[in-house]
Amino acid sequence: MKTLLTKLLVVSLILVVPLSLTACDSGSETEDVGSEQSADGSESGQDVGDDTAGSDTSDDAASDTNDGAATDADVVLPAGFPSSMPIPDGTLEVSVSPAFDEGYDAYVPARNYLDVIAELEAALPAAGWEIMERTSGYAVKDDVLFLVTSDGLDMYVFVEPRGSDEDETLVTYYVPE
Repeated sequence: MKTLLTKLLVVSLILVVPLSLTACDSGSETEDVGSEQSADGSESGQDVGDDTAGSDTSDDAASDTNDGAATDADVVLPAGFPSSMPIPDGTLEVSVSPAFDEGYDAYVPARNYLDVIAELEAALPAAGWEIMERTSGYAVKDDVLFLVTSDGLDMYVFVEPRGSDEDETLVTYYVPE
């Protein structure tokens, strides 16, 4: 029964999220949940990046070669997004998911979803997330739903093509109900 409910939830996600994303005009202004300021003036969102000093990698060079996608250091995560959860290279934005109370959507333009699946399959364990379950075939033949756990937190990570374009990827992170 739990598996059936999970599949129904994923199918509803597959239907709702692409519709909500296509309904949004990419040029329109959106509220940035991740950069709301607290009373002391600090931002509540998390900035994903490498905090090591003296790194000789160039974010500018990466920005010029990925069709306008932000580098990982440029992506501001919404409040509540697990700080140790990896996001795919080339992620343009991570936002609160309209489909889940505790969910987030990552939009990865110009990346085939199969490449993103392979990247996350390696990055999740490297970041301390144990892959407990891996299933596929919810929306398209090779999409993947990972059930992962780290420090007592279980999350689903669902990777699928965004709409009918296999070279744009949507990654949805959400807490099981």
